[in-house]
Amino acid sequence: MGLRQRVIFFVIFVTAFIMVTTLSERSNAATGNMALGKTAYSSSNEVDFFGPEKAVDGGTEHASRWSSERTDDQWFYVDLGEPVEIGRVIINWQTPAEQYQILVSDDAVSWRSVFADNRVLVASGPGEDTIDFEPTVAQYVKFQGETRRPIEGVYYGYSFWEFEVYKGRPQLQPIMDAVKNSIVVSEGDTLLNLPAVPEGYTLTLVNTDSLPVIDVQGNIHAPLVDTQVQLLLQIQSDSDPTYLLTDNALVTVPGLYEQTSDRNPEPRVIPSLREWLGATGEFRLSDKSKIVIRADDEAALRGTADILQQDLLDLTKLSLTVEVGSPQEGDIYLMLDAAQAGLGKEGYELNIGEYASVAASEQTGVMFGTRTILQLLGHVADHKAMPKGQSRDYPKYPDRGFMLDVGRKFYTIEFLQDYVKLMSYYKMNRFQIHLNDDVGDVGYFRLESEKFPGVTSKDGYYTKQQFRDLQLLGMEYGVNVVPEIDTPGHSGAFIAYDSRLGSNNQLDINRPETLDFIKALFDEYLDGSNPTFVGPDVHVGTDEYFGDDKEAFRRYADMLLNHINSKGKRARLWGSLSAYDGTTPVSNNATMDIWYEPYGSAQQAVELGYDIINTNTNLLYIVPQLYRS
Repeated sequence: MGLRQRVIFFVIFVTAFIMVTTLSERSNAATGNMALGKTAYSSSNEVDFFGPEKAVDGGTEHASRWSSERTDDQWFYVDLGEPVEIGRVIINWQTPAEQYQILVSDDAVSWRSVFADNRVLVASGPGEDTIDFEPTVAQYVKFQGETRRPIEGVYYGYSFWEFEVYKGRPQLQPIMDAVKNSIVVSEGDTLLNLPAVPEGYTLTLVNTDSLPVIDVQGNIHAPLVDTQVQLLLQIQSDSDPTYLLTDNALVTVPGLYEQTSDRNPEPRVIPSLREWLGATGEFRLSDKSKIVIRADDEAALRGTADILQQDLLDLTKLSLTVEVGSPQEGDIYLMLDAAQAGLGKEGYELNIGEYASVAASEQTGVMFGTRTILQLLGHVADHKAMPKGQSRDYPKYPDRGFMLDVGRKFYTIEFLQDYVKLMSYYKMNRFQIHLNDDVGDVGYFRLESEKFPGVTSKDGYYTKQQFRDLQLLGMEYGVNVVPEIDTPGHSGAFIAYDSRLGSNNQLDINRPETLDFIKALFDEYLDGSNPTFVGPDVHVGTDEYFGDDKEAFRRYADMLLNHINSKGKRARLWGSLSAYDGTTPVSNNATMDIWYEPYGSAQQAVELGYDIINTNTNLLYIVPQLYRS
């Protein structure tokens, strides 16, 4: 965004000065640099030919620089000739300061910081520092040194090739702060009213964390009770689309009802319910209770009802029958309702009264509603009662899950099945299975292969049918099981199968036969009338490749992403394009997991057009007890 902000401390120094006047044949109008060729002053010079005039002459080499004496309290300023509006200073360092300030003045006597908080800056040099600030009118612009930075242990004076001053442009953060402080949603509002911003800039609502309450078009749908919504806003320059700022703003949307103290308080659920309006009293299950499916929805919800039946038997020891029809007191009623589409695929409405009903636009929403019922029942000793009330529940984040590395440490298929059910209980919806990896020089691949039978690890693997059934189980429970085959790094199992494929656990991606092997391996699980990978997503890895040919890596990643997409799947990959930056295009028709910023940054991924997921390696990558007995 071109903004640099640093916060330290503010100190004022006052010293004598040396005045030098210089002219330049270069046109400051052509460059926009208002300091070019103007009168410059300094507190001292290292030697006469390193005077202040050299920092405003347009030169960037040899003796064309200002250099001070070897003490901290030194300064330099330029007289712009008349009061003008400025908003940017660029310092091209030869020997950077450790700490410094940028000051301005109307008379070269009384100085003020260009920052309202009087901040002290830290040089990022050698090279250029660009200091942007809220536009101000001044005639004199000053560098005030505070502490010097040692160069190989030696404290030289401050020195810079050029000190440039520009008009600048309005800073976006103050505009955004004013926007955030002025957004108000009042009772009865049906459309979000965004405040005006300065001419030449556009304010946009990018997204919200409660789309059923405020959608991306800014339409407001009144919640049950007062609800806080985080807005993601963007301010962008009309003339320079790269000059923009995004930030969150928290607003409260008035509800239809008031959650008063005489109502049942919001019950504890993980994740917490998005909206809750308590009633009074409690709902109880009994041996006469039933699970009832609306007649029109039997085909879609019979499986969900059967799962709930078994879960309730395990939890309450009650053997509830599953019936089709209308609910009675004490029943649990499941139904699909197109009117709930605004809550999204995973959202649902739960009404707990004489009977408990779950209504959603899709089966996944009904499933997640039944998980809430299980959690509510779990709070009481006999697991048979819930507080009466109404909830509208929906996810804050569309992608919620984690990855399990079964390559390094094998887990049975039964363990994975239990994890699918546990994730669904907490409404987590993505379970990534890392099918291959290396422990030292030994590689492991955990999926049956009939095309390359020797590639599968003998100490633990899943048959194709087991893995296919795991994904189908996930679909019933609202969990997307994502298979990952990680290449071109972490490929020891494939190289052990055929040593021509690469070395040191890294594939030889410049060898056509290697590419053919990898495509054929994926094809085994993607092709045919009964494919192994039946879910919507396939992860292709691409992390920690240690080859030197960045362009070859980018060609490989692009080939693999296009290959997966050509099979009708949505490709996922690990962020790696910061480490492997280059010119070869890589398809952005993929979701990128941002796991480690030095390999692939979130900002770069967004700028390249990827959907991104936060998969912080320290929190979301699990290899339990790998190095323990």
